[in-house]
Amino acid sequence: MIGPYLISTVTLRQYKGADQYGEPNATTDVAVKARVLYKEKALQGVGQAFVVSAVQVLMRDREIITDGFATRDADTISYMDVVVVDGVVRQIAQIGKQADFSIRYMEVYLK
Repeated sequence: MIGPYLISTVTLRQYKGADQYGEPNATTDVAVKARVLYKEKALQGVGQAFVVSAVQVLMRDREIITDGFATRDADTISYMDVVVVDGVVRQIAQIGKQADFSIRYMEVYLK
């Protein structure tokens, strides 16, 4: 049901972990069909701090991961990733899973 509403394309820049010296590995860019909504919302971020989100992105359901970044699949998302919307790189503030009848989708808020 969410499919017809995904009229934009954003780039999910996937974090691939760090090497033995702590330097980040090369990222992988994945083009994702999405619905982009520009609206402000105050929410509680990852570190329990309150942030204001300027962009909401709706996309098909993905698995949320917290480790195993070097061997991750293309259909995963993490708080370490960034999303490129209209050429602007934005950090992920909150990820939520929603359901529209039986179809699941992601609700991602960006800083």
